[in-house]
Amino acid sequence: MLYGALTMELRYANRMKEVKGLETREIIKFIGKSDIISFAGGLPAPELFPLEEMKKISLKVLEEAGSAALQYVPTDGYLPLREKITERMQKLGVKTSVENILIISGSQQGIEFSGKLFLNPNDVVICEKPCYLGAIGAFRSYQAQFVDIPIDNNGMKVKELEKALKNTPKAKLIYVTPDFQNPTGISWSRERRKELLEVANEFNLPIIFTFFLYNIKQVRSS
Repeated sequence: MLYGALTMELRYANRMKEVKGLETREIIKFIGKSDIISFAGGLPAPELFPLEEMKKISLKVLEEAGSAALQYVPTDGYLPLREKITERMQKLGVKTSVENILIISGSQQGIEFSGKLFLNPNDVVICEKPCYLGAIGAFRSYQAQFVDIPIDNNGMKVKELEKALKNTPKAKLIYVTPDFQNPTGISWSRERRKELLEVANEFNLPIIFTFFLYNIKQVRSS
């Protein structure tokens, strides 16, 4: 039985034709090699990781709620954490509820979920030029097409975006990284962000965005 399973011709889903080796995966291979200084990707400085703080937090969680922490939970995430996030967002003026909060394992999983939620084969993703490679790979696995919009020091050129959308009826979503844009590192101006929202509302398109924190002080205070 095992031999037969190994020799059969497997019929994969059509979308697997779009799944290729990601450049980001090749970059990560160099992590931990002391004889190589790689400039291929932006990685956090390991000496700045808050290891002691993470040790204390992990120990506290295991001592106070170890059984709950290690048990299965609903796929939308730990309820007390979602409640805290909701509370914080409301203080910032964002109207939301616990039901609208989903805990994910990093931005890459969030991008993957977005593709699964919105994209049909040959739908178009509007993205920046250049764009985060991990997002391209995730959306491509759902057989999406791409239209890239140039950026400058203030962000995506919204006038170019408007022109593209008028000629792209199958546009399904807009993907951007407005804070510490990957790979350029720029942060969008406030005015450019407002312009993007106006255009997205005009064309009835959702905006999917990720942001990258390169400053460890910001990570700790956020």
